[in-house]
Amino acid sequence: MPIILGFILITSLSKHKFYVSVTDVIHKEEKGEVQVISRLFVDDFQLLLQTRYDKSIRLTPGELDVKTQIFIQQYFDQKFRLDFNGHHQNLTYIGSKFEDDRIVCFFEGKFEGTINDIKVKNTLLIELYETQKNLFHFTRNGNINSLLLIKEKPEGRIQI
Repeated sequence: MPIILGFILITSLSKHKFYVSVTDVIHKEEKGEVQVISRLFVDDFQLLLQTRYDKSIRLTPGELDVKTQIFIQQYFDQKFRLDFNGHHQNLTYIGSKFEDDRIVCFFEGKFEGTINDIKVKNTLLIELYETQKNLFHFTRNGNINSLLLIKEKPEGRIQI
């Protein structure tokens, strides 16, 4: 009996899912551009979009309709915020691609000058998953600064 109980415990632990997104922000100062690349698990993001907007949404490679793309922009506008040097940064959704079990969403913005202070708020998927972790990386001139944002601390600041 203890062997069966141990087997059940081990198999249930191995099925535990982790919830994480990774967002990279790259400032190309010479071009005055900001690129944002956000990676989320397809099944998690699809469930979120279905729950929030439309139950019929399917995140399938090559088949993102205009309506789904509008929902992606709306969701990021509400749940992901960047401020550079004290000013809000507007981002425009430019498309997505699929990598294995992840969807990669691309955004861009304009920012002239040097970024010395970054404030980020990232609550992506937290409404569905209490244990969601959102990694944030900011890259400028090959230097990377990172933050881990969670439900209890969804905001962070990087000063360079």
